[in-house]
Amino acid sequence: MAPRPSKPRKAPTSLTSPIVALLVLAISLLCTQSHAAPIKPAQEKLLLSLMPYLDDYFYKDTWRAGNDCSKWEGVTCNSRGAVVKIELNFWESGPIPSTITALNSLQHLEISGSNLTGSLPETLGALLTLTTIRVSSSTSGFSGRIPRSLSSLSNLVSLDLFGHRFSGGIPPALSSLKRLTYLALNLNQLSGPIPAALGSLRNLKTLLLAHNRLTGLVPRQLAQLKSLEELNLQENRLIGPLPGALTALAPTLKSLDVSYNQIGGAFPYRLIKRLSRLETLSLQRAGIKDTTMSLAQLWRHPSLYLIDLSWNKISGNLPHVLGRMKNLNRLYLMGNRLNGSVSWKFFAYKPPLTDLSLADNQLTGEFPWAALKAGVAGTLEHLDINSNSFVGAIPTAALRDFRLTDFNVSDNFFSGKLPDIGRGEGDMVFDFAYNYFWGNPMLTISGQSFCPEESGLSQGFGDDEILKAVQNCLSKTASCPEKQQRSGGACTKFCGASSSKGPCSGYGTCVPVNSARSSIQFECKCYEGYKLKAGSKHECVRDG
Repeated sequence: MAPRPSKPRKAPTSLTSPIVALLVLAISLLCTQSHAAPIKPAQEKLLLSLMPYLDDYFYKDTWRAGNDCSKWEGVTCNSRGAVVKIELNFWESGPIPSTITALNSLQHLEISGSNLTGSLPETLGALLTLTTIRVSSSTSGFSGRIPRSLSSLSNLVSLDLFGHRFSGGIPPALSSLKRLTYLALNLNQLSGPIPAALGSLRNLKTLLLAHNRLTGLVPRQLAQLKSLEELNLQENRLIGPLPGALTALAPTLKSLDVSYNQIGGAFPYRLIKRLSRLETLSLQRAGIKDTTMSLAQLWRHPSLYLIDLSWNKISGNLPHVLGRMKNLNRLYLMGNRLNGSVSWKFFAYKPPLTDLSLADNQLTGEFPWAALKAGVAGTLEHLDINSNSFVGAIPTAALRDFRLTDFNVSDNFFSGKLPDIGRGEGDMVFDFAYNYFWGNPMLTISGQSFCPEESGLSQGFGDDEILKAVQNCLSKTASCPEKQQRSGGACTKFCGASSSKGPCSGYGTCVPVNSARSSIQFECKCYEGYKLKAGSKHECVRDG
């Protein structure tokens, strides 16, 4: 027998959609009404007891007895009126009361302010529903020890105790928080070694222990943090070397900062090369003593975009192969012992640099300005090569089309005509001080020309385009007649009164009247809406 044909399904009637929509609306209304229920009486009483600690401006209008939970600023409740989340970002003073245990459904506790006092209550460990604790202070903060009771919070995912005065050691018992993904204890006064037991936090992605007083070696057990993406141990009293076992973090680690510690020894390039996902590396003032040959080993690293090895004892030439790093965005090598010249090849590879600092080294020769422009003009914003022994001229043409906002070539042996730098978007700070420039003391900024105050060739332009003066070498070589000043090798007629606001006091600027190199003269021109004060040739006041 042939199988019976299945009965065709009826097409949905036109009423189906409206009925579903009404049901969804009814359910959402029920949910809204339940979440808008009053807070449980005991929990409401606890919250009202916090009012003396809070900024009235943000909370006095909504924190009132009998108000639905939805009206309380920074408070979230569940459908039964139990508080599940507190975000109090304007805590003015005082401690967290031990009676906070009344909030027995609390999952998220976030408190930040300028004057948290006392200690973190041990009773916090009784709130077993907590998943997030974020308690930070901008000034004094809590003191005492980190409560051991926090280790009972088995559901905790994030623990942030940034910016307090916690002292003593890091409780090894925190290693029992197996769900923890974020641990921030930075900017405290914690001492002693980093507990090896923290290596058991297999879900931890971020570990921030910077700015404490931690001592000893970096424990090799941290290599067991198989999910770790960021490790910041900056500014402690740790000693090296870094454990080679940290290569086990290669699949996940993106940021490593052990600056301002005494790691010492050679640059750990073998470790860094194997951390193939590493994006930022900071070893500033870490006691590293090596040659740039070790640094050159990183040129094939696929991910690094920030390298900071400032203020160590690294010697040798700047490795031009670093220019082949396709992601290198910021390179800070100031305060080392780099020597020789900077090769044009470094810029020929066109690295995507925005920041380059080679200041306070022993570099010599002419800087490759043309290669700099050809390679990084489209990206470079900050260039600092001060306090070296560079020579030669700085051609104006080589500095066109840059996005520079900071440009420091002070304390070198540059000479020739002072270059013009056109101002791009935003503010620009540049420093030509302590060189051997002459002429062109008017630097074009936003279509206007400014003469340096007194004998300065260092200028900083903020929102008001205020000129900052720093002495130039040439200003020391000869004295000028009364009422004149030396600028770039030429004696110029004094433009306005000397003041912190520049050569024209008030709201004005110098403009050239006679630009002959032998005797450059200026007069004070007031900004729109201002005029020279009666009887004055240099003070601008509001017009009318």
